[in-house]
Amino acid sequence: MRFILLFFPLLVLLFATQAKAQISGTVTHEREEPLPNATVLLLPDSIFAITDANGKFSIMPTRNGDHTVEAAYLAHGSMRKAVRYEGSPLTVDFSLIYSTERLGEVIIAGEHGHHDEMLSNVHLEEGFVEMETRGALAQTLDRVAGVSAINVGVGISKPVIRGLFGSRVIVMADNIKQEGQQWGSDHGLEIDQYDVEEVEIVKGPASLQYGSDGLGGVLNVLPRKIPEKNTISGSVLGNFRSNNLHGGGAVKLAVNANNIFGSLRYSRQEFGDYAVPADSFTYNDFRLPIIGGTLKNTAGQEQNISGTVGVLRKWGLTRVDISHYELNVGLFSGAVGVPRSYALTPDGDGRNVDFPSQRVRHLKAVVSQEFFFHDEEILHIHVGFQQNTRQEFSFPEFHSLPNADPTDRLAMELQLRTWTINGHYAHRINAKLKNTYGLDGQYQRNAVAGFEYLLPEFRTWRSGIYAISAWDATDRLMVQGGLRGDYGNNTSDFRKRYVYASSGAVRDSLSSPATNTDFFNISGSLGINHALKKKEWWLKANVGKSFRVPYPNETVSNGMHHGTFRHEIGTPDLDSEHGYQLDISTEWKRAKWQGSVAGFFNYFDNYIYLSPSGQFSTLPEAGQVYRYQQHDAIYAGFEADWEYNPWLWLQLHQAYEYVWNVNVETSLPLPFTPPGSMLSEVRLQHKGISIFQDAYLFVADRYVLAQNRVDRNELTTPGYNLLDVGLGFRVQGSKFKVAHVEVSFMVQNVLNTSYLNHLSRYRLIGVPEQGRNFVVTVKVPFSLPIPARQ
Repeated sequence: MRFILLFFPLLVLLFATQAKAQISGTVTHEREEPLPNATVLLLPDSIFAITDANGKFSIMPTRNGDHTVEAAYLAHGSMRKAVRYEGSPLTVDFSLIYSTERLGEVIIAGEHGHHDEMLSNVHLEEGFVEMETRGALAQTLDRVAGVSAINVGVGISKPVIRGLFGSRVIVMADNIKQEGQQWGSDHGLEIDQYDVEEVEIVKGPASLQYGSDGLGGVLNVLPRKIPEKNTISGSVLGNFRSNNLHGGGAVKLAVNANNIFGSLRYSRQEFGDYAVPADSFTYNDFRLPIIGGTLKNTAGQEQNISGTVGVLRKWGLTRVDISHYELNVGLFSGAVGVPRSYALTPDGDGRNVDFPSQRVRHLKAVVSQEFFFHDEEILHIHVGFQQNTRQEFSFPEFHSLPNADPTDRLAMELQLRTWTINGHYAHRINAKLKNTYGLDGQYQRNAVAGFEYLLPEFRTWRSGIYAISAWDATDRLMVQGGLRGDYGNNTSDFRKRYVYASSGAVRDSLSSPATNTDFFNISGSLGINHALKKKEWWLKANVGKSFRVPYPNETVSNGMHHGTFRHEIGTPDLDSEHGYQLDISTEWKRAKWQGSVAGFFNYFDNYIYLSPSGQFSTLPEAGQVYRYQQHDAIYAGFEADWEYNPWLWLQLHQAYEYVWNVNVETSLPLPFTPPGSMLSEVRLQHKGISIFQDAYLFVADRYVLAQNRVDRNELTTPGYNLLDVGLGFRVQGSKFKVAHVEVSFMVQNVLNTSYLNHLSRYRLIGVPEQGRNFVVTVKVPFSLPIPARQ
């Protein structure tokens, strides 16, 4: 921190010198929408730039005289313009035209949702994830307005979009739905954030294209990019975080020889127990110690390996994506059962994983086939298999199982196998009308093991068929609508588990009924995207009906869920949830000022939630029994985001978010609602001097409101402020063009603020979040041409 304060005036002076003339401009497509991540090349200097989210670029020539500026983008080909630079500012704009004939000769980044143009959405690149990195992907994305994260410590988290999470938010990865045990609030997202190159966040109802579970939105991790033709590329990344002595890295290697391509990536992270700015916490009026300010048994390891092989031709694309993710992480000893002082005493090793703990492994294989026809006709087919194995380890002392192995620590194992197939065909009828027809199917089998009981074995089936039409009514107005029909089935067998007293006698039993339930649903939407002023001001509006089929944890569970500190019992005759949703948003982009405002209103019919029953469980330390119920509910709120660039070297940014909800039956708020917040950031930036390029310095403050609107028996959470600072730059040698070095340094929670996260599992026992954290990330990307054959 002293280092930053000492050099702050010098950095301001450095950034202020950027008022030097540059060649700048915007790259758009034929609908005058900006093209982010387009490549712009200045010849003969061989200086390149990448357009930002608004399609803008700027290049600093090294000399005066005649130059050629070339812009290129995915499936849009390239365009060149001759310019003469005399030291004065120069503006060069490009409008590129889409053509499927070019698909065989360019890089294809991935498949975007058809419904996204009508809804509020955010597109993020690999650099954002790497340089804004937090403990896990969902926590990193927490900086996006309307997106939050439910977390357990620093290694386990899942995304929350507009207050909805779990089975109400779809996560897409490699073109199929990511399927784990996402229904549990202590079950994280099994995606390595260092294996993410591009991610889209769609905020709003997405059942039309993606089916059940799309009530809140979609987190779409796009497939890994195809390497540039006839190149060998890759990167080496290292990361260190001081709070829990986190050390990790990622290595990537990719090759493309005449559009036969492949890539391989490996990453591993290891971290110790993390520190909090507190020496004690309060649980049920008992004050318990946090010895040394460190949470015992919160260490862990994360590892991921992924690979892609494929071939790209003018007629189509064939690719295979395989990944294996593994997480082994401890849980704070005071967070399972009733906290006890003796369980909080350090064991002398701050990096070991003791009990309780969880281990997650996720294997995924996806085969994708795309056929390119003429005039924007594309057929997409994706077939995938996933195996998610989740194991929870603890001591069996309260279960009193007769003849049990006293050394057995496997409390629960859930093994979910998922087979997926989906496809859609996009067809342009004429210059103004484009139709998309799609279908999908998914089959799951879940097996269980361990001395705890929560769920029986079950099977599920989901399938659907849909059609979407997009009509370019004018050059400023697009109208899009669609319908979808779905069928789902949940099947489970009768299962019974006895509960024993310490004497060995049966004291109770836990049972789940046999079920075989069918569900039918119809959903649809209608939306507009209107350019109120070309290239500057847009209005989006969407009205739709979405749905969600109940998951077996809501219908046949019966047991102690230590992840939520309660005995949960399912209700077999639950109906599907139905959402009636309205989204309205506007966004504007001017030369120095841009922003967006989005509002939403959702009425949910048969909203499923856990409700306290007023009865106490017979299981040890289980507390009150909670049962799944259905009532109508309302969710409403807004997000706002603006950015102002008064000068090239200065950027001001703010983002706001707020969610309000109510259970119509009880008139009470729904549980786990994220509090409103405001993010403010000041960023200084400079294109560079000498070998130091793209330098930046930022100060960010996040103000989170108190959450006093809580459900019955849910704790309120006070508000707080968090201050972050950071700087970064790129080192590019004048003669060494094949590689460069990217460096970022960040201090998270600069003031070491003690605060409670309303969406954290540890909030239930009053344990604060991670304290001050120094984060250093260094990345070395490289790219080499493959020599042409003689």
